[in-house]
Amino acid sequence: MRSNIYNTMRYRPTDRHGLTLAECLFAMAIMLVGLIGIAAMVPFAGRQAADSYSIVQTLAAGQNTIAVAKSSQVFRPSTTSPWQFIDDNSATAVDSRDTYFVSMERLYQQLYVSLLPSSHNATQRYVAANTALGTSFCMDPNFWGHQARYNQWRGASHRKVLADDWGYYRRTRFPFYNETYPVNYYPFSTGATATTPRLARVSLRDPMGTDVNGNNGWLREASSKIVSSSGGGDVTKEVAQVDKSFGPLRGFASASNSALVSSIQAGSGATNASWLATIVPTDETPIASPTNTELPFYPESFDLSVVVFSKRDVRELVFEDAAEYDSFMVDPIPAVSERIADVGFLNPLEASSSSTFSITLRTDERVGLRCRVGDWIMLSRYRVFRNVMTGIEFSRQQHEWYRLLSVTAEETATGAFGNPIVACEVRVSGKPWGWSLSEGEWFRDQGMTSLPNLNTMPPAVATLVPNVINVYQRTLKVGGL
Repeated sequence: MRSNIYNTMRYRPTDRHGLTLAECLFAMAIMLVGLIGIAAMVPFAGRQAADSYSIVQTLAAGQNTIAVAKSSQVFRPSTTSPWQFIDDNSATAVDSRDTYFVSMERLYQQLYVSLLPSSHNATQRYVAANTALGTSFCMDPNFWGHQARYNQWRGASHRKVLADDWGYYRRTRFPFYNETYPVNYYPFSTGATATTPRLARVSLRDPMGTDVNGNNGWLREASSKIVSSSGGGDVTKEVAQVDKSFGPLRGFASASNSALVSSIQAGSGATNASWLATIVPTDETPIASPTNTELPFYPESFDLSVVVFSKRDVRELVFEDAAEYDSFMVDPIPAVSERIADVGFLNPLEASSSSTFSITLRTDERVGLRCRVGDWIMLSRYRVFRNVMTGIEFSRQQHEWYRLLSVTAEETATGAFGNPIVACEVRVSGKPWGWSLSEGEWFRDQGMTSLPNLNTMPPAVATLVPNVINVYQRTLKVGGL
């Protein structure tokens, strides 16, 4: 009896060892799923690491750009770093490459003169002076370094950049569209009436880069890549200048750092990290008096925004031959690197008082919005000053950069001319978008007891540029000669 009980307890059915085949297969399936998940994460992690490295490098390039700009005065014209202002006015005979300036004072004086009619009165001088003082600039050596000195496909004997060389695209402006570019329908239709502001796109003068006729001009491709890629290092040297009144000019010499130049030139223009800078007179710029007959001053304070790209295509308006250019002029292809869209304010009170607010963006479906969280956009409008007693009116430019905090899905609709458009709602972060201090003072001087509704201000437009990593914003103080 005792032996039977012992044997029964010793060989109970539950006392077994090992796993069944089904259990092994189930465990292997779980491990396989895990391994597949890990394998799928490897390329994703690699891309994330590469993106993170690119962001870190680009952010460092932006900081380096600010430091280099402070030391070399790239963002203000000087005798050592003259600005090349590309004149595209067909009414002037001056070569586009000859218009350069060594001070803000001379530059704004020339802008003032260019806005005056051949025969003018005190009112016209007053309007021209205040309009000139509101002109903004975009320092963009990388863009101009890839552009032809003139439109060779039109066979122009004047060898001059003209505003209408590329149809509605105007290379001398940022963004590169003329001021009547319509954005709520297909941009190349003929129904444009609204006008929105553009920045004058400038570069640095290249004292070394003479052509066969001995003319200088803006920095060429190799030098512009060095400047706009924030390479730093020994990339400059003093260059003898024929005009001794300017003294020695800083030339961007390829031979001074061959390793750096080779590494920059080896890359594609669309993939290298680079920058451009917007330079906008601050709201503190005074309003000239109607009694002045000459430009009495120039802006001494600017809002400087250095826009750093992880990659950028600056060749969209570059053509290989006349046939390619002729085809483009017949059916222009909407650009991707610089696009603009209509702006609507969902809550005008919030936009004028808060650093974050919501807006709607709308443009032609063929152009597209392609907005993503973290992107940067620039809002632009004219600030219009109107004397209710005399009817005298002039305008100044306003340009502000904003980061996208949220983006809704794009929706299609029908534009004003029956064409398909796309729209989305975005929330942005930056300065409040309302009446400026100078506009507020102007309204009070006209006897108004309260500011007008934000919806009554001139139309705003958004400039959309892809692959912007960061925008560094500073206040730039400048001096004259």
